Amino acid sequence: MLNIRVRYCGGCNPEIDRVAIVERLKEELEKNNLPARFVYEEEEKIDIVLLVNGCRHACLEEQGLSVENRLPVISMEGEALGGAHMPQQAIPAILARKIIDLSPGEKRGRARHFDRRSR
Repeated sequence: MLNIRVRYCGGCNPEIDRVAIVERLKEELEKNNLPARFVYEEEEKIDIVLLVNGCRHACLEEQGLSVENRLPVISMEGEALGGAHMPQQAIPAILARKIIDLSPGEKRGRARHFDRRSR
């Protein structure tokens, strides 16, 4: 099972519904048969870090990552991923694709299949 560390910003100026996007992300991963556990506290076993920033200021980017700095990090900045603007409705599926691509082991084959199917 993939352990995804979720970090939310303080929510001072959200452009998006951060919690709803994470809930839809869980559904997307389940649809793609990727068992994932979302953790909200630091744990020893974390595979991917998801930074959920409510706006483009991306305050979580400015905070230092402790144990997480050696892990793959996916950052959502309001209605943007990796600097590319997208509608809120599209974000969960795109996040799921990124997580599947970064997941270790045999899940990589499913990631490639998911990418082809979703284009």
